[in-house]
Amino acid sequence: MDQATIYERHADAYDALIAVEDVDGRLMPAIESIAAIDGAAILDVGCGTGRISRLVAARARRVVGVDRARAMLDVAARHRGKGSHGGSWEIMRAD
Repeated sequence: MDQATIYERHADAYDALIAVEDVDGRLMPAIESIAAIDGAAILDVGCGTGRISRLVAARARRVVGVDRARAMLDVAARHRGKGSHGGSWEIMRAD
């Protein structure tokens, strides 16, 4: 099974798996060590289910998440609809 098929068929399982990856809260400090988040325009290429987009949305000026897998973006859209992340962000499908 190729990568595209896996992401299309198992988007919810992928999202559940990565949801627990940052239990220590180290992801945001790691991102900030590379680039400033506050007020930035951020393009999240390969955003998948939107984990990074959700994380930075409350502090960035604008966030656009791009992915080629429709199922992954559907999961990201569900998260975005919940609004629990703060801030707003856009989702786009592109290859």
